[in-house]
Amino acid sequence: MILRKAFSKSVVRRVFSISVSALLVSFAACACSPGGGDNNTGSNNGGNGGGTSSASAKPELTLGTFQNGVYENPYFGFKINIPSNWHIATQDEIDQINQVGNDPSITATSLTQTPENLAKQKLLSLIYAFKNEFANVKAGETNAGLQVVAENLTVSGTPQAAEADYLDSIKQQIGGDVGYVSEPAATRTIGSAAFTVLKAANSQSGLDMAFYCKKVGDYMLTVITTCPRGDADAQALLERSVASIALKE
Repeated sequence: MILRKAFSKSVVRRVFSISVSALLVSFAACACSPGGGDNNTGSNNGGNGGGTSSASAKPELTLGTFQNGVYENPYFGFKINIPSNWHIATQDEIDQINQVGNDPSITATSLTQTPENLAKQKLLSLIYAFKNEFANVKAGETNAGLQVVAENLTVSGTPQAAEADYLDSIKQQIGGDVGYVSEPAATRTIGSAAFTVLKAANSQSGLDMAFYCKKVGDYMLTVITTCPRGDADAQALLERSVASIALKE
């Protein structure tokens, strides 16, 4: 499919490994660019700003803000409620998460978060939220999480990609490399926006995942939820978060 080459195996291993470190990992980072050269940026707990350009009605590109339980990014016209008391990954934690696969192409970009530099990045890690703080996750345990990422399809060299193409590539990689069984992609209207959704399950890890994709301009905006099977409370919280999505088109 159109994005098949956009997923380096090193990144897939980083994201979907069943090792202890992968319990902390971003399940979003599989959406990398051709050749595996993805430079990721991460949000912190609200220090990224959300200013607008005085010369244009279009807000400036930022990593968004997190305040009072709500993540918001005016550039994408996107808003989502994060479960209360969940841990919001700091910039340092996101940098560590993105390094799990020991991929030398992944670099920290916490010092380059101007709109100009963000626009050059292939994958923006907008916010990572987890049910438990990393220090409280023991070996062998799994951790529910919610991540929001945005891939610049122009920088990735796949500007023509649609949501179905994007999810097909994810499906191929997580099925062939790490044993996830995926349902057929479907469309779900959340608020006023139609998202293309891929759900997948892994019997070995006991993790259920869902990818909610929406193309916004040059970006593929993706919300990823990860939940240990049987954690009904976390699943209910994640569903409420997804249902809270607001996207201005």
